[in-house]
Amino acid sequence: MTPTPTSDTRLRTLLQRMRADLAASLRTARCHECGHRTPGRRHMLCAGCMSSMPLTGFSSSPYDNEMTRRLWLRTPVERCSALTWHTPHSTHATPVYDLKYRCCPEIGTWMGRLMGHDGARHGLFDGIDLIIPVPLTPQRERQRGYNQSELIARGVASECHLPVRTDIMSRTRFADSQTALGRERRQDNVQGAFHLLRPHDVAGRHVLLIDDVLTTGATACACAECLHTAGGTRVSVMTWGLTRE
Repeated sequence: MTPTPTSDTRLRTLLQRMRADLAASLRTARCHECGHRTPGRRHMLCAGCMSSMPLTGFSSSPYDNEMTRRLWLRTPVERCSALTWHTPHSTHATPVYDLKYRCCPEIGTWMGRLMGHDGARHGLFDGIDLIIPVPLTPQRERQRGYNQSELIARGVASECHLPVRTDIMSRTRFADSQTALGRERRQDNVQGAFHLLRPHDVAGRHVLLIDDVLTTGATACACAECLHTAGGTRVSVMTWGLTRE
């Protein structure tokens, strides 16, 4: 049974969100890749960095692309799309790190809007019933102040007008960050880490799973397998980035 958050926990969470909002309001409108000025705070990249963004083009072939094939081998998926190629520690990866580790929540919504706009142009959301962001453990979300996947999901939803559900699935444990782990360790790290809270709400429905970056696919597969236990659930996956193998 999940413990009820204490008043101290709620206060810490509120303070973390206020801190993130204050940081965003004070930040100069600069590109998160090269540092040059942008037209406003809603613009996370300058025009030059936007034009050089390493796009995958997957949304035009969501049933057969490198991301789909990477997941097909391990769990049934319908459609997959990543907007960009993610190269760890590259300049193009900076927005992801700013979102996850440098208290820049506004980047998540911006990413989601771009993903949603791109997907809508190619009919990627046709027939999908709801969006589920990959959950964090409550402890991890309190540390960060937000769930980056939820922010991305809400940005996507602003373009495709689908409901975002954060009450369907929970993450029951978080052993280690996936970032520094190899393929086998990543799989072990998420094995049994997710719990389906409302199976009747996804049974027989088409769910779009949202995350920031897909590397080995361990997290996406663990979530998909959890959702499939509801019976008749179809799962599609959408991320901001895909790491080349």
